[in-house]
Amino acid sequence: MASAACGVCLWYGFRVPPEPSGASPSAPPPSPAPSPPSPPSSPSPPALPPLDVGRLSCDSEVSGSTVGEPSLGGEPAGDASFLFCVTSPGRFTFDSCGSDYDTWLRVWTLEDADEVAECDDCGQCELRSVLSTTLVVGCYLLVVDGYLTNEGAFSVAVGCSGGGKLA
Repeated sequence: MASAACGVCLWYGFRVPPEPSGASPSAPPPSPAPSPPSPPSSPSPPALPPLDVGRLSCDSEVSGSTVGEPSLGGEPAGDASFLFCVTSPGRFTFDSCGSDYDTWLRVWTLEDADEVAECDDCGQCELRSVLSTTLVVGCYLLVVDGYLTNEGAFSVAVGCSGGGKLA
């Protein structure tokens, strides 16, 4: 609802004028304005399983299993996910060569789950992916996925270069 204190306010892109002040009592009440349309709904990002928070750092390695885990999107295989925050932009490498199945690595923005990088069968390890990407300051989710329904034990080494730093 608009208030006189805000002058002309914006609500979902519509200009809402302030309420009139000092209207005479004999004036008929203004007819109610039609309600503005509801904002378009966007699909919700997939529900995330418990995240392994704070386990990614430069020159570290994470491991686990995707067997029986829910799929976060992408392929129907079970996924593992790791939250990380870039504190200094640079180049980041996520190397799944030590995994025992056909991996597909993805990096999503944490805020809106936009996929900013992905890699299937890239790198020097045939079906086990090595994703190398440049990232800016912000928080992200590394998703360890499998091609189609491939699941298994994974190991992902994390490397930072070009001034890139993780928190």
